[in-house]
Amino acid sequence: MISTRTIGRLAAAAVLVAAATVVSFGSPVGAVGSTTTTTLAPDVYPTGSLVDNGDGTVTLTYANVDPNADAGEEKNVYVIFAAAGSTCSDSVYDMVNGTTLIISTSNFGVAATATASPMLIQAGATVVSFPGYPTSPNPALSTLSAGEYQTCLYADAGPDSDTGYALLSSAPLAISAAPAPAPAPAPEPVVPAYTG
Repeated sequence: MISTRTIGRLAAAAVLVAAATVVSFGSPVGAVGSTTTTTLAPDVYPTGSLVDNGDGTVTLTYANVDPNADAGEEKNVYVIFAAAGSTCSDSVYDMVNGTTLIISTSNFGVAATATASPMLIQAGATVVSFPGYPTSPNPALSTLSAGEYQTCLYADAGPDSDTGYALLSSAPLAISAAPAPAPAPAPEPVVPAYTG
């Protein structure tokens, strides 16, 4: 025979299961319709930085890029190498001219020139140039020459931005050839072992 105490425990367990079921469906007693709410995550746009390594090279670090996003939703970073003494504009496109060199996660119709983050930039890096600008604004692949530049780092900033771009950093930087590798240490003389 089942004791009264056991029946009471079974009844209490049944009430807990029933209460858990009501909670899991998301509609408390007396509620009309669904009480489930959906919150959309805000769009995340690219971030990045340029760091002068002090040896004629620069490190580009970036995150949250999506070069394959739909038109109007691009998420890229752009490093502009402009003439020394230039001022970075609010928009990437205001910086394009016949001497502008660009490293970007966007392909600009020729190729994306940024490699995976972090990217070491030095003389000889692949860049996009616009040699015929403004009469022929077609982009072409080129190489970054050693020299003094005004660098402007931009990111796509989405539809809420006045220009669609955010200027992340602006700094004069010197680019030089890659530093020579350190010479290998000379081999140490081998002491002959006595074999007796």
